[in-house]
Amino acid sequence: MKHPAIILATHTWLEAWNARLPSMLVVLVALGAGLQWFVNAVTMIEHTDAALAIAAPVLRLGVIIMLAAMITSQIGREFGERRIEMLLAAPISRLTWVLGRFLGAAMISAACAISAGAALAWQAPPAAVAAWTFTFWLELLLVGTLAITVTVALKRPAMSLLAVMLLYVAGRVIAVIDRLAQSGISELASGGMAEVLTGLLARLLPQTALFAPTNWLLTAELPAAMGWGIAQAAGQCAIYFVLLLLVCQLDLSNDLD
Repeated sequence: MKHPAIILATHTWLEAWNARLPSMLVVLVALGAGLQWFVNAVTMIEHTDAALAIAAPVLRLGVIIMLAAMITSQIGREFGERRIEMLLAAPISRLTWVLGRFLGAAMISAACAISAGAALAWQAPPAAVAAWTFTFWLELLLVGTLAITVTVALKRPAMSLLAVMLLYVAGRVIAVIDRLAQSGISELASGGMAEVLTGLLARLLPQTALFAPTNWLLTAELPAAMGWGIAQAAGQCAIYFVLLLLVCQLDLSNDLD
């Protein structure tokens, strides 16, 4: 007999599938490939690098927004229709529900990452595409689990999606600001509360720049540093996965008890 978390994960995947996940992935892959073709057509010099440098970030952001919107909608609908109360009336713990939803998000994230990697595979080195796709899956897993946690807390899909995207953007921006402060270029380097707050946020928020770097796709060979980058991304994903799992379970228990 399957574990309840596996059943919930499968249900999460099927719900996303029925919400037209395949057609959305096909559209995103087509847009990514079409954008590369367009850049190649209008660029005269080093067209391959230019196409990848433009298409990869655009495709990455599009998949992240799609995933966050899909998951916040799923979880918000489950709370809005009060299906979660009926589900937890069965002999299923809160932790099992959260774990099942997180595993379902991991399955959806894997499909999204593989599709995005396939859109870039025809111009980038295979090893680089594989590394980029794996770390992009880790990034999508973080976004998906964050979307579940935030939606459990806020209950409203629109507000939850906005909060997830704000946190994601903050994770990218705050790391840049912190590096500027440490380098002495920014006015934040003068010290004070602003520098302390920036450094604290840079260490609390996930460093999304570690995931799916575009420069990996522009290298002819797999550099040795790429292995360390993958290890860093995997370690950070594991830490935040556990933290979000505990926070979501605690929040769910406080709401329904």
